[in-house]
Amino acid sequence: VDTEADYTFRILSDDGANVLIDNTLIVDNDGQHNVAEKSGPVHLVKGTHVITVDYFQSTGAVALQLFCKKAGGTETICPTHLQ
Repeated sequence: VDTEADYTFRILSDDGANVLIDNTLIVDNDGQHNVAEKSGPVHLVKGTHVITVDYFQSTGAVALQLFCKKAGGTETICPTHLQ
């Protein structure tokens, strides 16, 4: 993260997915379900953070996408470097 700011992370998944940042749960989209999306806010300080996506697939369709948005910015597919 280049600049301290508030961010929103959104995950779209078919079946369970959780987003953790520095081992803190930010988005809980767990459980067996059709394609569903959930989002969660987080304040990130400048520096390196560990982003973990836990995911499981049951039967049926497969879907997993992670998006992020800096406050005042545009949502994008989450890159490996947040500016």
